[in-house]
Amino acid sequence: MIVLTPAGRVAAEQVCQARAEVLERATAVLSVAERREFDRLVGKMLVGMMRGPGAVRWICRLCDTGICRGSPGGCPVGNAARERHPDLA
Repeated sequence: MIVLTPAGRVAAEQVCQARAEVLERATAVLSVAERREFDRLVGKMLVGMMRGPGAVRWICRLCDTGICRGSPGGCPVGNAARERHPDLA
């Protein structure tokens, strides 16, 4: 198993925070309703791009991995993968 060092954990958190800030600025011009619709559409597009088992791990909308891994309702791709391949969940 690979585990981040404390410095690696700090660096990863900084990258996640910077990414979140970029996405927040990019979507700041959208209303709450538009953001919900954008989220729905992006999720639908990503699910439409899914391939077979294994390949789904490479589709990411740059979310918090704590949400996408095994958290129903958190990630549309993760949810679709669990539905399509329950034996791999």
